Amino acid sequence: MPTPVDAALIAGTAGILGTLITGTVALLVQRSNQKAELRRREIDAEERARTRFHEARLRVYAEFLEAVSKDGRIALRKITQERQAAGGTHPRDSLSVDEYGLAEHSAQITQQLLREVQLIAMSAEVREAAEELMSIRWGVFVIDVGLENFHDLLSEALEELQRKRMAFIEAAHREIAV
Repeated sequence: MPTPVDAALIAGTAGILGTLITGTVALLVQRSNQKAELRRREIDAEERARTRFHEARLRVYAEFLEAVSKDGRIALRKITQERQAAGGTHPRDSLSVDEYGLAEHSAQITQQLLREVQLIAMSAEVREAAEELMSIRWGVFVIDVGLENFHDLLSEALEELQRKRMAFIEAAHREIAV
């Protein structure tokens, strides 16, 4: 028969073991919860980074397209001025570059945006489409205004520029949709 001292020792030992087991389980649960919370935070941070990168690509692609469009408008304005100087007329010959909102634009801006597209694009298709668009943006407007078929050449050049622009947009859409 256990003595009162033995009973006290058994009860004390059981209490200490219960406390140790409960503390150990609580510690393991807390560490598990901390790891899960840390992983959730990492996932959230990764998602925010992906979102920022996606938004940056959209911004760069849109700015590049706008810069190429401005280059085209500047080139058309120059062609219009050359036509006027050659004796041809155009209904908007009196417009200045500022009226097109192009005073602050330069080809260097477009070149810088091409470099940004090349750095941020995730696919070779987008990089190649951007380079093709960039290479044609001025080249199609180097047309002798004195040529008899000037309007036909200009129309073909503008159509080619539009095709390259659409090729870039489609490549960007495919890349972004991935």
